[in-house]
Amino acid sequence: MTWFHRLLRIDLTRHQTSIEEIPIHVTEAFVGGKGLGTYYLYREIAPQVDPLGPENKVFLAPGALSGTLAPAASRYEALTKSPLTGIYLDSNAGGHFGPELKLTGHDLVILEGRSPTPVALVIRGDEVQFRDAASLWGRSVYETETTLRRDLGDPRFRIASIGPAGERLVKFACVSNDYSRQLGRGGLGAVLGSQRVKAIAALGTRTLPVADPDAFMAAVQAALQQIFQNPWVAGNRQHGTIGGIDDLHALGIVPVANFTRGVFAGMERIGAASFGALVEARLACANCPVACSKGTRWQAGTERDAIEGPEYETAALFGANCLVDDPQAIIHANLICNEAGMDTISAATLVGMVLGAADEGLISWSDLGLAPDAPRGEKVIALLR
Repeated sequence: MTWFHRLLRIDLTRHQTSIEEIPIHVTEAFVGGKGLGTYYLYREIAPQVDPLGPENKVFLAPGALSGTLAPAASRYEALTKSPLTGIYLDSNAGGHFGPELKLTGHDLVILEGRSPTPVALVIRGDEVQFRDAASLWGRSVYETETTLRRDLGDPRFRIASIGPAGERLVKFACVSNDYSRQLGRGGLGAVLGSQRVKAIAALGTRTLPVADPDAFMAAVQAALQQIFQNPWVAGNRQHGTIGGIDDLHALGIVPVANFTRGVFAGMERIGAASFGALVEARLACANCPVACSKGTRWQAGTERDAIEGPEYETAALFGANCLVDDPQAIIHANLICNEAGMDTISAATLVGMVLGAADEGLISWSDLGLAPDAPRGEKVIALLR
């Protein structure tokens, strides 16, 4: 594997950093970001630690081949103790942040302690700047990333950040990078919010060492050939993950009204073809030939109200699970979650539960401040807000 054998430890309490050597026997025993991050998590976090307390830590570890030309190897891992479950959490995201973080020269970044004030961490090689983030606190993910990159004056920076949900310690808050890529599930955004870390900006300054460049590039070409010959790739490039929603609904797997039904009458209106007609851009993670991501836009908003997606899980849960058959309402809900830094799966499940309770008369529409005859999509948006 490709390693720098170095970790960057960031003491948020004192605004200090240190570089530590990662022993070779550790990198030989644990392949990739998840293994390496888990090794350090179990050594450094006690079982009784409060997930939102100052003794919890966040471990950021790019994948084993992240930062190289290996195809589809852009993902990075984030590990911590989850405020949602109270146990071990690992989450990963694609995009471009992971390779950039790796090329700062670190296989692992550890965030520990709690900053006395909101902070944005700017990592450029071994140099770490603790940038005051008071003016960013309260801003959406989209605003934060755009503003911070502008203030840094270099468009090459890749940025991960939290939104208002993470600041308010919502237990299913995300960490978002590249605007629409999410470290979702488990509440990692709330942990960064408790540490008062608003954003992390990374700019790589190093080249990742490869033992045998010629052999490596031959392997890359062989992998690319295999990828392009795989019939699954063409379909996923065309439709993205949402391409499977129709078949999964036919199999009865798609959640409908909190799994109380097997069929959603409005599925054709939120199927792959319907969302495919709304695609305005085709996007890809770093060095990924699949390019499964689709750019759509909430058409009632502005040109900036765009998302990558929706992915299958978001469309299924804000759609069939909430009995919403309007693709634009689903895109709008996805946008709200992205801006706030909320996991769409947990948010949609929660909204679906509340809607189901109102449908069954367990709570009243008036208690929710909603008109019973309002369009279903409008109810979802109102509950999210």
